[in-house]
Amino acid sequence: MNITTYSDAQTYLESLIPHTQNKRLTNMRLERIEHILKLINNPHHSFQSIHVGGTSGKGSTAYLISRLLTTAGYKIGLHISPHLQTVNERMQINNQPISNQEFTDLVNWIKPYVDKVEENNLYGTPSYFEVLVALSFEYFKRKKVDLAVIEVGLGGTLDATNVINPLIAIITNVSLDHIEILGDTIEKIAEDKSGIIKNNSLVITGATQKTVIDSIKKKCFEKNASLVIVDTDARYQIKKSTINGSLFDLQTNNCQYHDLKLSLLGRHQVKNAICAILAVESLEKYQFTIDEKHIRRAFSTAFFAGRMEIVRHNPTIILDGAHNPAKMNALAEAMHELFHQKVIVVIGFKQKKDSDGMISALLPIVHRFIITTFSTMTDTGKNLSTHPLKIAKIVEKHAPSLPYIHMPTATAAIEYILKQSDPNDIILITGSLYLVGEIRSILKNKS
Repeated sequence: MNITTYSDAQTYLESLIPHTQNKRLTNMRLERIEHILKLINNPHHSFQSIHVGGTSGKGSTAYLISRLLTTAGYKIGLHISPHLQTVNERMQINNQPISNQEFTDLVNWIKPYVDKVEENNLYGTPSYFEVLVALSFEYFKRKKVDLAVIEVGLGGTLDATNVINPLIAIITNVSLDHIEILGDTIEKIAEDKSGIIKNNSLVITGATQKTVIDSIKKKCFEKNASLVIVDTDARYQIKKSTINGSLFDLQTNNCQYHDLKLSLLGRHQVKNAICAILAVESLEKYQFTIDEKHIRRAFSTAFFAGRMEIVRHNPTIILDGAHNPAKMNALAEAMHELFHQKVIVVIGFKQKKDSDGMISALLPIVHRFIITTFSTMTDTGKNLSTHPLKIAKIVEKHAPSLPYIHMPTATAAIEYILKQSDPNDIILITGSLYLVGEIRSILKNKS
């Protein structure tokens, strides 16, 4: 079967999603991705890379590194996951997603190789995610990128992206998430995420817990890798945080930067930005040159959809894809600091997430919940959102007097908001990147 349309390409890729989530969870290994990459002549060996992992902020950090290097004039590949609205977002050159036609052609090209792996590999058919990783690598090879920034999908050690040999590995932070896959303690998760550290590389981390840093240090020692710790090797001070971004100073081993403006909202983005600066500074020994003017220009114009993104005014509607308690705490602190009023929160969670922890994090800033679902296709299947009644019970447990309603769909939730809200209201839509992407598409169509 030839894949001739973008719709065909999407349908084919979605056919690779396991029928049950558990099938994927018990089948995470590198043999399939290594097999398909070998069949297509290992495109990931044709470019240098930076690998970005961590529990929170890895997408933003990967984006900011690519933004910095693109602004400095380099051709930069960026692989991120999951996508927000279209699968094209997962493979970008200079922050521009692959075109529908190029994407369709690539999927058609790789299909026979996927079939060969399915026939010959003990571990079965490559997954949706694995094929997209392979496609990203091939796309970057064909475009002859100067460097690719690769975001980890899940964990580190057995993630399909963990076949690259990066110049730099970044572990933004570590907290509890995906515990059914990665382990039920911070230490187990740190060990898994440290699996992206390779021989003789540089490692940058924003982690703060002693046990996590010890785990990363241990892996660095084993791999003869150098380690830079934000707050130890790089010191910073946030001077001001506004609805236009943050102003901060940074001192590294190489430079001092004063009054850096970052247009992404929230103090938590500053640490991601610092990891990005440290990464690009460290590329100097590989003949990459980036000046302070590039950093200032890149940061002041940075835009990463679905991360404290203000999409409407009167009422103010903010989209943020926070989907674990650590991210939700950072989001709640940022909302409190920037807006100084309680907000309406539209929430929907993916199944098996820590709904309890996320609701608890939001309580200080919310005066009403609108609970809904998403129907977007995920890497592990469709209709994987938590039932609204289950979330409602958690709200009742933590805040019995807090008003809430539940809506059967994201479309219904948006219709309700637009009809019932006051122009002075602030509405935060959060809990899942899948929910945020679905609502972003709905609002775009309405406008």
